[in-house]
Amino acid sequence: MKFIKIWGYLKCPQIFFIFLLFYNIIYSENISFDFYKELYDGTKTEIATGYFYIKIPENANDEKAFYFNITFPVNQIITYNKEQEMIVFYPEENKAFIINEKNKSVDINSMDVTVKKLDLKKLGFKLIDTKKNQKYIYEKWAPNNIAFSVIKEVNLYKNKDGNISKIEYKDKKDNILLSVNCEEFINIKEKQIPLYVETYSAIGGTPLREKIKMSNVKRNIKLPKIINKFEIPRDAEVKKVKL
Repeated sequence: MKFIKIWGYLKCPQIFFIFLLFYNIIYSENISFDFYKELYDGTKTEIATGYFYIKIPENANDEKAFYFNITFPVNQIITYNKEQEMIVFYPEENKAFIINEKNKSVDINSMDVTVKKLDLKKLGFKLIDTKKNQKYIYEKWAPNNIAFSVIKEVNLYKNKDGNISKIEYKDKKDNILLSVNCEEFINIKEKQIPLYVETYSAIGGTPLREKIKMSNVKRNIKLPKIINKFEIPRDAEVKKVKL
């Protein structure tokens, strides 16, 4: 199985960032997007395609549900469980991985994240500078305890509509650790969502550039059975992984 190779490219911060953007949408219909993803690791480009689904809760006690259904190069479903562990399921092989991302310090339930709002104070940062012109609003943030942080600053850019268009984390040598760019915003239930997200990450040591392009938005759809009633089959081979 190409688990480590294929999923490893999908575990960049971009996937989690997209989940965060959609988490606070109030919606009353099932929605799907076609998506195209490519990742460049400095030597080659990997491509994946498939669908992204938003599932409405069946009752008031249900959790919000989001699913990536990768159809190329391998068939797999990616989602998060109630413990915020990533689930990667391979239907054809009936195998699943439950990934505990120990380095992911962001709690979905504690974050009120939209493209108009990212509360860096909750992440231990303080605002130290702000600028504004006709094209964008710029904010510079620094860690409250910079002596104990590998991050020197966070640069946040908002476009003229107030949408976050770029987030940039820098280390103490001014190297970019993580950069997320958002473009092509659409409106879903009065929330602005980017259809194009590009990420650069050097956190794992090897610089990675990843692009995700959403298209063909469909609303009030009938979800595929495997998505609508998704659960890991009882007879599936399950492996728990810590990263």
